[in-house]
Amino acid sequence: MIAKISRGGGFRGSLDYILRPEAEPEIIGGNLAGETAREMSQEFSQSRRLREDIKKPVYHVSLTLPAGETLKDDEWNKLAIKYLSRMGLDPEEHQYTLVRHKDTDHDHIHIIASRISLGGELWNPDYDLKKSRDVCRQLEKEHGLTVVSNQKATYRAKTTQAERQMAKRTGRTPEKVLVQEALNKLLSGEEKPTHGS
Repeated sequence: MIAKISRGGGFRGSLDYILRPEAEPEIIGGNLAGETAREMSQEFSQSRRLREDIKKPVYHVSLTLPAGETLKDDEWNKLAIKYLSRMGLDPEEHQYTLVRHKDTDHDHIHIIASRISLGGELWNPDYDLKKSRDVCRQLEKEHGLTVVSNQKATYRAKTTQAERQMAKRTGRTPEKVLVQEALNKLLSGEEKPTHGS
């Protein structure tokens, strides 16, 4: 399961996006009574008014399964509640809606949640990307889903035939390959960046 996370300043824009007709949206859960972007936006304004100093109260997460895997609505609901809880967003205290899309080959849902609790406390999303990956791996195992690797992709520099022939003749690795290998080490965390010579 892949989680994509974004934060925003306006609930209405996020709701308009997830409820756009071409996505074939279906509201399958949450703790809001509204059924339209306008109605839900008005409800979200209750928590937003409690902390007008917060510039980005919107927390938007999409959870996507690999092609061929699907969950029933009630299973998505259970999974989404566990996801929010483990991320630190208490579904009893934070307003949220859960919308399923049917416009792609990959079964997926969108969660729009308020970072501001109904008590006026702010949830801080520090380190949420790493935490989200860990939570997704836990949920995949618990729900019998395909476990997606947390490993970052390594990239391979594309060399021309002339560069490969030159490397073979001289025994020297092309510069772009050396640069790519160094970047892969940095991106994977194997090496720390250094300054200077």
